[in-house]
Amino acid sequence: ASQSRPPSMACPSTYLGKYMPPLFELIASGNVQVDQVLIELHDSKQDNFTSQLNEFFLAADKAKLRIVHKERNQWGCDGFRCVEYALVSESFLREANEAIPCSA
Repeated sequence: ASQSRPPSMACPSTYLGKYMPPLFELIASGNVQVDQVLIELHDSKQDNFTSQLNEFFLAADKAKLRIVHKERNQWGCDGFRCVEYALVSESFLREANEAIPCSA
């Protein structure tokens, strides 16, 4: 039987540099378990946006969070400056794949 898990998280992209990498560090260290992160990233046109984006994805990778969905927000942000991501923990993906095996 699976253990109880906290709910999914949905975070605004203002969390990108300030909160998300520290959260990902807690996940990587085993102090916090998060199975899913939903986030919409907005191109902030700031000088450090590229480095924040790089730090975000490196920290997510270290926390073993995997991108399972990516979609641009065509209704806002000039149709291309906002991108929605769904990241799911590698452990949850393995558990789900074991629970419901695909047959050939």
